Order: sequence, then C-alpha cells, then structure tokens
Amino acid sequence: MRKSEWSFTKILNRLKRLLMRYKQTSIKSHRRHPMEVHRIYPATVIRVIDGDSIILDFDVGFNLTKKNESCRLWGIDTAEIRGGTPETKAIGLLAKDYVKGMLPPGASVIAKTHRDKKGKFGRYLAQIEVGGIEINQTLLDRRLAIPYFGGSKDGKIEKHLANYEHHLKKGSFSLTARI
Repeated sequence: MRKSEWSFTKILNRLKRLLMRYKQTSIKSHRRHPMEVHRIYPATVIRVIDGDSIILDFDVGFNLTKKNESCRLWGIDTAEIRGGTPETKAIGLLAKDYVKGMLPPGASVIAKTHRDKKGKFGRYLAQIEVGGIEINQTLLDRRLAIPYFGGSKDGKIEKHLANYEHHLKKGSFSLTARI
C-alpha cells in the first residue's frame, strides 16, 4: 500500500513538472500546438518586413552574431500586404505598423526558436519577446493575426476579414488612408 502511494505521488509530481514546462512554452490560447523551444537567443531587430516576418541579428554567444537572419513569428499568420483584397491589405498593414511600433530597428529582443533550424522558406520560426511582452501572443490577442501552425490555410481569408471587421468597428483605421 505504501509503495503504491509513493508511486502515485512520484507520478503526480512528474506530471506537474511536465505541465509547467508545457505551459511556459506554448501560446496561451492555442495549447494543442506547444512550441518546442530549442534555443533562446538575445537578438537585435534590423527591420520589420510585415506583420509576421522580421530581420534579426542573433547573438549566438562567444561574441558571435548571425547577421540579417529572416525570422517568421511562430504560431501566427497576418494578412498579406501584397495581393489580396483591400480589406486584407488594410489589416495586414495595421499588423505591420503595430509590429514596427513594438520592434523598432535596434530594439533588443529575446528570440525563442522553434526547432532551431530554418523552415521551408528559409526563415527561423520564433516567439519574440520585448520588455516581457510576447509579440506573437499580443498579435493574436489584439486580433491582428490568426493562429497558424503550418499546413493548409483553409479559411484564413475569412478569419482575416473577421479581424478587419472588428478593427473597422473599433475605428482602428481608415481603409482609404493607406491603400
């Protein structure tokens, strides 16, 4: 009897540790896709390409830097700013402007890489933190991005249009101001 109680406690503690690790590395509202954090790097922002792509200089340690590395924000998709409808362009530009405001050139950030290798388009996948704020999650919370973990993008236009409608009602932008 005593041995089974000890085993149960041991198993329970192990599950708690695993759960804590899982909570720390996933985007809060999308727990079924936990991020596998392989490396955490200090980095410097070079420029923002669009709402979910940036160029960083990674400090890899030992006074070595990987310069001008393209990085895609993991777990999200922002509307395209090239092609598409005026509505999707508008929400894409709003997302880009928000990211530019949060990550100006020269800003110091923390990049938590996913898989620590480049994806199919030659970009690192990462969660980006600046001043304790996780940019990936903030874009989702502010409805400037939609969840995306690879694979089919079926239904993404409808989700981007729903975000556009949300921001149009809020008065976040004027459609004719930027397009």
